[in-house]
Amino acid sequence: MRPGNRVEPSMERTPLPPGKKVFFVSDAHLGVPDRASSLQREKRLVSWLEAIAGEAQAIHLVGDLFDFWFEYRHTVPRGFVRVLGKLAELRDRGISIYAYTGNHDLWMFNYFEEELGIPVFRSPQVWIYNQTRFLVGHGDGIGPGDYGYKFIKRIFSSPVCQWLFARIHPNFGVGMALYWSRKSRQAEQGRDETFLGEAEPQVIYARQVLERDSFRYFLFGHRHCPVIYDLNDESSFVNLGDWINHFSYAVYDGTELQLKHWPAADLTGLPTDNARQSGQEKAVPKTAGASSLCGILLLVCAVAFCGGNSRSCNAQANVNSPINFTDPTPPLSQAPKPGELLFQVPGKFVSLAVDGLGNLFTLSKSGEIHRYSSDGRMLYQFSVVRLGKVGTMDVSNPLRVLVYYPEFLTVLTLTNTLAVTGEIDLRKLGFNKVRAAGLARDGQIWLYDEANFQLVKIDDRGQIARRSEPLNYILGLELQPIRLLEQNDRLFLLDPQHGILVFDAFGTYEYRFGGPGIRHMQVFAEQVIYQNASGYFFYDLNTYFEGPFSMPDFPMELWSLDGRRMALLGPDGIAVFALP
Repeated sequence: MRPGNRVEPSMERTPLPPGKKVFFVSDAHLGVPDRASSLQREKRLVSWLEAIAGEAQAIHLVGDLFDFWFEYRHTVPRGFVRVLGKLAELRDRGISIYAYTGNHDLWMFNYFEEELGIPVFRSPQVWIYNQTRFLVGHGDGIGPGDYGYKFIKRIFSSPVCQWLFARIHPNFGVGMALYWSRKSRQAEQGRDETFLGEAEPQVIYARQVLERDSFRYFLFGHRHCPVIYDLNDESSFVNLGDWINHFSYAVYDGTELQLKHWPAADLTGLPTDNARQSGQEKAVPKTAGASSLCGILLLVCAVAFCGGNSRSCNAQANVNSPINFTDPTPPLSQAPKPGELLFQVPGKFVSLAVDGLGNLFTLSKSGEIHRYSSDGRMLYQFSVVRLGKVGTMDVSNPLRVLVYYPEFLTVLTLTNTLAVTGEIDLRKLGFNKVRAAGLARDGQIWLYDEANFQLVKIDDRGQIARRSEPLNYILGLELQPIRLLEQNDRLFLLDPQHGILVFDAFGTYEYRFGGPGIRHMQVFAEQVIYQNASGYFFYDLNTYFEGPFSMPDFPMELWSLDGRRMALLGPDGIAVFALP
């Protein structure tokens, strides 16, 4: 067998008792893109672990559980206590758990083994359940090609590299590693790959193995595209997907293996039977891999031999480019300059939003939502006619989208690929007058109950987590907000008659500013940018200073800025510019 395609002889024969199952999951990438989003996904993963505990004979964590992991001799990266605690609990209950290193957490050493009782594997492993043979591994660096990554991985697996990185203080080493990982993920965000069928490196690897051995299932992660692909009548290739977009996993019940989605549902986007045979699969995001390892490798070399430096910059809007939507989008420079036109989207739109990764979301008059990548390629679309007009489109969490339909008092939550993950009918919860809803940073949902004059926070199941005191008694105002937005540990409520009201993350009122007549607002860095009949203004959340804000000379109807992008909605389309 070729180098790098080694299969460890770890064969374990495990008969499954009646009612018991084996579960496989990969690519949670806990730690990105930020603490709040990661915590939301971590809680979702923990809820899945708890839900399967009663029927789990074994659980395989097939790599990239963390977006970065390094075990110093006396410490491990901060955080992830919920998932680590749940894994320890399941092991104490006698459930077998196995971990595999991925390209993001390959520096696992003995912590899982000694503290949690979970063995860690660094290459594909052979398992036999009910006489069915499985080959399981993360899947990075197998098959042909990707020689740059394979070379870097060989370096990172060397004791010398590990010793050098261990010399770096965790405050700096872990922080810089997470920085490189985020930069790599942002650079790859929006780039799509198609499952390549017979040209897929993991499939080529599986066929190489089949030339000398037989397996019913090959299970891998790494590629983030949940798919079951039949190699022949007796063998199937399975990619487990991820817990960033798909929240997918595989389960074997002793007879059949299935891909599923959590919460329990048919897995969104699974290929049809024809696709299973032909290898056709939907486009999926490319994962960050070699580029983040390169960044960490540069960090190791720089700290060990050269030292490092850092710099920062301040962002401001400075766009003065005339736009003609009949002209093609101009080519981008290698590094876009502030104010440079990045791309334009012609058409008639009623709303837009830019998320923290620079993706553009548009809402058409017919109610269709489209997501465009940071370089202007249309990636996904979504539409639900039965719920009427969209009132709110909240993309403040790069991994989750909230869409609120006030006519039917219904909240939908979507993945960043615009696949529905939840639907909440507020009428069934006793609400009858709600025109504003928004995402909380912990993944829950804020709404304003106009009948009772209260801010209310609910979870994905519609359970009420928090209610404020009646604000009409506290403020002497009857609010009719049109927007709720949580940013920077503050909740902002926009009421056209009373201005912008600021609450803490628990819904406790603090102060208000801006006055009546505000049409639109957005939080950008540590400032609130808002618009009224007099023009554009900013309010600094640190100094409480308020003043005019310079906006482009552009016939705009609406605007959005985030992720170093400014998107302007005009009568003929949307223009997107670079910010510093």
